[in-house]
Amino acid sequence: MICVSVSVLAQNYQKKIVCGKEYYVYFVRQSEGCYAISKKFDVQQADIIEANPGCDCDKLKLGQLLFIPIKNSEQNSDNKQSNGVTIIDHKVIAKQTLWAISKMYGVPQQQILELNPNLDIVKIKIGQIIRVPVLDNKQTAANQEVKPQPQPETLVETPKVEPKPTKKFTTYEVTKKNKTIYGISKEFDVSINELLDANPFLEDKKLKIGDILQIPVKEEVAQNLPKEQTPPTAPVKTEEKSISKPKIRKRLKIACLLPFSNSSDQSVNTERFTEFYKGSLLALEEVKANGVSVEVQTFDTDVTNERLTVILADNFLADVDIIIGPAYPEQVSTVAAFAKKNKIAQIVPFTSKVDKADKHEQLYQFNPESADIFPFVIDEFIDNFSKNNIIFINFTDKNDKGSQFAADLKKSLKSKNLKFQEIQQGDNLTSLLSDKQNIIVLATSNYEEIASFAPYYKTLDASNTAFWLSDDIAKKFGDLPNVINYSLFDDNAVTDKYLQSYQKWFGYRNAKSSPSFDLIGYDLTYYFCMAQKEGTMLKYSYDVENVPFQQSSLKFLLQKNSKSFVNCGFFIKQDKK
Repeated sequence: MICVSVSVLAQNYQKKIVCGKEYYVYFVRQSEGCYAISKKFDVQQADIIEANPGCDCDKLKLGQLLFIPIKNSEQNSDNKQSNGVTIIDHKVIAKQTLWAISKMYGVPQQQILELNPNLDIVKIKIGQIIRVPVLDNKQTAANQEVKPQPQPETLVETPKVEPKPTKKFTTYEVTKKNKTIYGISKEFDVSINELLDANPFLEDKKLKIGDILQIPVKEEVAQNLPKEQTPPTAPVKTEEKSISKPKIRKRLKIACLLPFSNSSDQSVNTERFTEFYKGSLLALEEVKANGVSVEVQTFDTDVTNERLTVILADNFLADVDIIIGPAYPEQVSTVAAFAKKNKIAQIVPFTSKVDKADKHEQLYQFNPESADIFPFVIDEFIDNFSKNNIIFINFTDKNDKGSQFAADLKKSLKSKNLKFQEIQQGDNLTSLLSDKQNIIVLATSNYEEIASFAPYYKTLDASNTAFWLSDDIAKKFGDLPNVINYSLFDDNAVTDKYLQSYQKWFGYRNAKSSPSFDLIGYDLTYYFCMAQKEGTMLKYSYDVENVPFQQSSLKFLLQKNSKSFVNCGFFIKQDKK
């Protein structure tokens, strides 16, 4: 924005010429959204977004500055009208999804898909043109009723609010290079957070010559300001009254912190996080049907801590009930400190690596470390197989997950005076087999070591011989006659109801990976929303028998030597050939 001309006043709104194009300078008013503003100026919402990079139409704030394109007198001849419906061509901008586009125009996703039969909703690209049906006689987006969708914001209760005294602002135009937000905050004696609240478009960008800021002015200073230094209408901000949280919750606030973009590392696969979010939205539909209203805001964390710092300054996160995320170990520490300070439940959905120093009383780790879950798996193993002929085959690699499980299992068997046999790889196994069921524990996670003996294992009688394999390699040996392992996931548990719901809102479900990330999103979101609803505050084991899990069996238990909780739910899986 370095080619900005001198502004003039016209038609009640300030004008600016930016890079040869003329815009109105407009400050967002109370309860206004992009749709209402687009109607006020007779422009498309997409034009507003394009003119204001970084603008999020779902999160416009009071007093936020927008540049509004001044419409040419010529009408868009490409728009087609039929039965009161205008078909417009929407140009996709960065990070937009089909759901975001449907919400922008207040149109169900299915109607957009009908107009775009070849649209791949998973691979929507920047600059792609999507045809959208728009009702000509629509009211503002805030008053329009849309058919039920898996929306991240579904509110049924409106808390009482009380108006704060009218705030005053002065406008400030950046005219010098190397201006910083910190420097301006000191110059005007305001905090950085106050500047970001008044100018949220600054969160992801550096200041440039020509940027116009709103500077909050203290009451005693505002009284002496000349009128032309304040926006046309002084914004009135409202805040919720302090409401004590009930034990049984009917309204929840959730912040979802996931890396939907990979600008910092092109090798990061973000599709799995999009799938996780889809499953989470479907869970919210079920939660809503159970009488719980949930307000959700989703934040793109990218893969850096710098982005997280900006996100955690957002006012929405100050009083949320649950934070889902982040995804990566290096980001968990930053969010954990925030959640601990504000007494917010934090769900860590992916990584198993959480430093002890970052664990707090309301941290819930879905993916357990081996040391946390092995004791429960070993107890289950002994309950199921202690009467069988147990044989351990030891391999040269003694430091991997499989060998560690075998070592812990042997100790437990010895402590209970239960019999087992063991040999080294390559030793004669046949002589140890019996007529009763044989359970052969392959004490390694090294694929190559097991693969070298696999041809021999396949010749054994599958009717009375089974192989226990470490969960991280079990699927690689699906051709063995009888494989047993433990897993956090049941690939066959997904219900027809879930599949139908997914198809309805998102189209074809391409679930090639195991585990399926959309099912992780569904199970975690449903479980924690319902646990909060029941008032358990997740301190006690929620009644999992009433939870329609799609893939997992969640059982959060207090960790040893820690105040946080870890998921110890699992399945014993047996694949017979």
